[in-house]
Amino acid sequence: AVANQRLQNDLKSSDITNGERLKRTQETLLEIDKLEADYRKAQLQDSIILIDARLALVKKGSLDEFQLQTARLSEQKKIDLENKELTENQKLQIENKYLADLQKITDDYIKIVSENEINTSIATINARLATVKAGTNEELELRIDLAKENARLAKDNIESTIQDEALKAAKI
Repeated sequence: AVANQRLQNDLKSSDITNGERLKRTQETLLEIDKLEADYRKAQLQDSIILIDARLALVKKGSLDEFQLQTARLSEQKKIDLENKELTENQKLQIENKYLADLQKITDDYIKIVSENEINTSIATINARLATVKAGTNEELELRIDLAKENARLAKDNIESTIQDEALKAAKI
């Protein structure tokens, strides 16, 4: 508002040339653009602060946590891209970093969901084992199912470790 008022006063003044008016108009418009960009950046940073506060309240590994993490990542990308002086290559790097981070968040969430599913299945099998008679075919089938679920959990953990090591190696 102050910059706009100053511009209006300058434009009304008869003591300046058209060239000077044009220069002042351009300077004021640039100042307004910068103020608007700063305002948008502050809004996005406030949004990230709110998301962080909500993240502190949600259960780790929940869908809510996943959604908040992706929202936070999106807001951070907007902040990073707000700079109008970025080259196309820099914008592409920001976009690629965002996609890589989003992929990691998604992979981590899928891993947690899968692990929870397997652990629930193991707990169910163990509960059923506690109620069956020893030495029966039902006990044998449950023990086979339990071994399969434990193997599946171990396989997922090994795959996750390999994937983490591959990401670390790629960063080096």
